[in-house]
Amino acid sequence: MRFLQNALFVSCLLLFAALTNYEVVAKSYELGGTALPGWQEACRVEQRTCFHRTTGLEIVDMVLHEGREALDWYATMIA
Repeated sequence: MRFLQNALFVSCLLLFAALTNYEVVAKSYELGGTALPGWQEACRVEQRTCFHRTTGLEIVDMVLHEGREALDWYATMIA
């Protein structure tokens, strides 16, 4: 049971780090005045990803939306 708890914790930590990395790149120009590598792709992803209210809970819907953007961005960066 302890192994599953640790695996879940590490998985959540990695997902949080990946989402944070995407957000830093996407907002780099606004925050620091310098566009980080991948910024243009992040802008394109933000423009083509629509916001959907799937759960009705604003914070959950925002996290899901940002997660969709991050997944699309990572797919763009790998390809």
